[in-house]
Amino acid sequence: MKKVLFVALSLMVAAAFAAPNKVKSKLGDIDLTKEKGGGSVVCTAGFNDELTIVKDGDTEVLVKGNCGQGWVAK
Repeated sequence: MKKVLFVALSLMVAAAFAAPNKVKSKLGDIDLTKEKGGGSVVCTAGFNDELTIVKDGDTEVLVKGNCGQGWVAK
């Protein structure tokens, strides 16, 4: 019984760390750019769009939303 509880707890902890980080804009609609630091706009994410963080940079993050994937400032 203890082994079953340990395995169940381990799976719950692993699932919590594997869950993707979701974010929303606090400033309204935001432009997702092709390159880090600016560049051509891939798409514009709406204020209510939920974005998934793909990669975290120093001052910017690569996010993926309904409209596409691109870089935005933190």
